[in-house]
Amino acid sequence: MLIGAIVVVILIVVMIIRAVAGGSGSSSAKETPAAQVAVPSISQVAKAAAAPNCDAKNLQMTIDAADDTFADGAKPVFNITVTNNGKAACTLNQADIIVKIRSGSDAIYESDQCAAGASGAAAATTAAAQVSGAAAPASAAAGATAGTAMYTIQPNANQAITFTWNRERSNATCDSGLPAPKAGTYRAKALLGSLSSTETVFTLS
Repeated sequence: MLIGAIVVVILIVVMIIRAVAGGSGSSSAKETPAAQVAVPSISQVAKAAAAPNCDAKNLQMTIDAADDTFADGAKPVFNITVTNNGKAACTLNQADIIVKIRSGSDAIYESDQCAAGASGAAAATTAAAQVSGAAAPASAAAGATAGTAMYTIQPNANQAITFTWNRERSNATCDSGLPAPKAGTYRAKALLGSLSSTETVFTLS
């Protein structure tokens, strides 16, 4: 009887071992390696999300003097509006906009020249936020402060930019001691690549 009991115990142990081994094998067979997911970098996400530069052929631009007349010493302010008529959003660099001011045939000021009084610091208003850009680009001439704000303009949307002229002359050779603009009638227009706005007329007292 003792021998029979020992045989039964051995058989039970063997069955348990086989059951455990079989269960482990079944679990191993069903186990699959973890999926590897590629996580994009911040630069990749930014590049994918960035809108392309605005194409002048898809834009419309206007410029208006904030006042008809600017008192003696007052800095003329201009409101520039850029409209995206394209089918996709695009990125506008404010520094690419050039403002030219004339009085009769006299070229008074161009914002891409090195006038000490140039100020392109902008207060740009979009539907969601207000952005101001007052930093000068690395290529800006001494004394010139040109707006460097970057704007994403959605299709059929407008971007408003404020441009302030410090009422000083500029020229291509960056001469100092240029005569101050006199009282009289002036015209201003904005340019962006091949795109040109109509002129706005204003008076300096």
